[in-house]
Amino acid sequence: MSIASTASDCNLHCNKLAGGTANPRLRGKLMHRPGPRRYQGDTITGMAMTLRLTEDEQAALRQRAEREGISMQDAARRAVRDYVARGEHRDRVAEAAERVKAAHAEALRRLGE
Repeated sequence: MSIASTASDCNLHCNKLAGGTANPRLRGKLMHRPGPRRYQGDTITGMAMTLRLTEDEQAALRQRAEREGISMQDAARRAVRDYVARGEHRDRVAEAAERVKAAHAEALRRLGE
């Protein structure tokens, strides 16, 4: 059984997502629509942004996405995940280097003499 098994359950669920009574402007306006889902299952609902690209960047993104058989959105999300992962890796390497330098400070000082 799904989260929203009946129309009233669905409206209740959707209204909770919209802030329930805290957001009366949206109450009753969010309706479950049967049929294919518009967004991928791993998309974070409630998080949205506009990505402004130059024409060249957009063309490159479109070509890359087409070559890989994915949407431009999925290609951009993949790029963000890769960017974050590389930054986290760089941070871990820098922290490890600092620990090595601290642990071997005396040897490094003697090598520098």
